[in-house]
Amino acid sequence: MDSYKLINFTELTLEQKEMILEWRNSEEIKKWMYSQKKIDYLDHINFIESLKKRKDKLYFLLKDQENYLGVID
Repeated sequence: MDSYKLINFTELTLEQKEMILEWRNSEEIKKWMYSQKKIDYLDHINFIESLKKRKDKLYFLLKDQENYLGVID
């Protein structure tokens, strides 16, 4: 049976935050997003930090035993 882990964005390591930013700014991913603009590093970090105070948004990094699979919000 596969085992999955959800990692709250408020608990991400710097390496995980940078990986997500790289995913989000890739041409293959951003074409499906609400905005296709390139996301600035500081904007990305500030957004994640803002989630610590918000009650209306939750974001999670999905991981299986070995791989990061994507983001759920």
